Amino acid sequence: MHTRVTVAFDGTDIRAVFTNVAELFGVSSVLGPGVEGPVYASVREQLRNEVLSALLDVYGLHGVDAGDELWRIETADRYLELEEYRRLVANRRGDSG
Repeated sequence: MHTRVTVAFDGTDIRAVFTNVAELFGVSSVLGPGVEGPVYASVREQLRNEVLSALLDVYGLHGVDAGDELWRIETADRYLELEEYRRLVANRRGDSG
């Protein structure tokens, strides 16, 4: 989708930002533990995916399209921990099968 958006945040809590951005984009979001802090951003007429990507990058977060218009937002460290856990579980299933 090539929707362009204009948004501004001046010290807005990051949870409120992602809630508002998700609503603006017509999707749902789940925020993991550690996703916190103020957001300072002023964006004019940018593609929605570019806005999301910039917010994630600047605030050290990782977003996963969990399917069916659902985003999962985690800290980068938490995302890596979850991926490592999933890898270990998958390896164990392969070893026991």
